[in-house]
Amino acid sequence: MELRHPLASFSRRDVLRTTGLCAFGLASGVGDLFAASAGRFSIGACDWSLGQRGKTEAMSVARQLGIDGVQISMGDVANDLHLRQPGVQRAYREAAAATGVRPIPGQNCSAEPSFGRAA
Repeated sequence: MELRHPLASFSRRDVLRTTGLCAFGLASGVGDLFAASAGRFSIGACDWSLGQRGKTEAMSVARQLGIDGVQISMGDVANDLHLRQPGVQRAYREAAAATGVRPIPGQNCSAEPSFGRAA
């Protein structure tokens, strides 16, 4: 049985593609999502990775763990993409204000979410 280094399976094309995507991301400002604040990086986590998918309690868990932001799940068919509902958005704003943890809109959100700002 021959052992190969895990990176040995990458072709030159894969490396160039990945490098190009990283360069594009940095040039397009995606890096601003991870911008340093007062000399330190902001750390975020998905609500599902905190065991709180689609729950405002994710903000409290993140606070306890020292996490700066939580990516909020949009929801699914079963809850009619609950994050679109004004009441759910209000609950996340209140949880963010109470905990100091920044809400980060999940997949399929617009680039300029209104619920993350004070109303």
